[in-house]
Amino acid sequence: MKRLLCILLFALVVVGCNYNDFSDVRYQYTLSAPAVNGELSNVTEISSDTPFAITLPMVVEGRVIANDRSGNFYRTIIIDDGTAAVAIKLNLYDLHNLFRIGQRVVVDCEGLVVVQEQGVATLGSRVEEWNATRIEGFALRSEADKHIFRLADVDAVVPSVVGSSELGNEWCGRLVKLNNLTLSPHTPATATWAESPEDNPYSSVSARYFYTPQGDSIAVVTSAYADFAAQPISIEPLSLTGVVLRGASGTPKNSYSLKLRDSLDYAPF
Repeated sequence: MKRLLCILLFALVVVGCNYNDFSDVRYQYTLSAPAVNGELSNVTEISSDTPFAITLPMVVEGRVIANDRSGNFYRTIIIDDGTAAVAIKLNLYDLHNLFRIGQRVVVDCEGLVVVQEQGVATLGSRVEEWNATRIEGFALRSEADKHIFRLADVDAVVPSVVGSSELGNEWCGRLVKLNNLTLSPHTPATATWAESPEDNPYSSVSARYFYTPQGDSIAVVTSAYADFAAQPISIEPLSLTGVVLRGASGTPKNSYSLKLRDSLDYAPF
């Protein structure tokens, strides 16, 4: 009997220790989720620069198109259902082990708040106490699990191929691919995707401008903490894949920019 109690106690300790170990496959999926009754476009429609509390039943779903694997997205995932894309803030680390690219996720929005950040409808747990225009992410895994349901269904994510001149508000948060982009000739020859915190202590985000053959420009914004931040940028034409933002740090307020997910999102054209 004593031995049995010891075994049970050990099992409880192991489970408790692994609860926040997102690499453990036992915590990758949820077996059931509430029935979906809305689309992500419904979330974007009620979002604005002012946080809005969702008090009515609203359950949506989407596939993960961006996570924190490279460090360019910080404590955030983005999901897309074909009608729109929505970001979800989670104050947790290693989200890429919990939310895989292409994984289907169901979100119970009732009780959450939504606000537009850089043009993207963003869900969080509550409004920040010290700033009524910003929202907080889920601070605890147990809190997130009450609203976010990770399903075993995983499928490939394919970006939409568009031209930079086609970008508008409806593309914010969505994954796109832009072809035949050339780095601005005004960029220093030694430039990397982002300046280091030592070189630029005033901002952790750098913007690099690219041009199309027609002369249109678009900024690519990269965090200094992305694992590809120090990689050199080719002066040859590139194909770039990333999430569309509006008014990102280091860019004009109403301009559109691209945020890459990792080093696989840039390639020779």
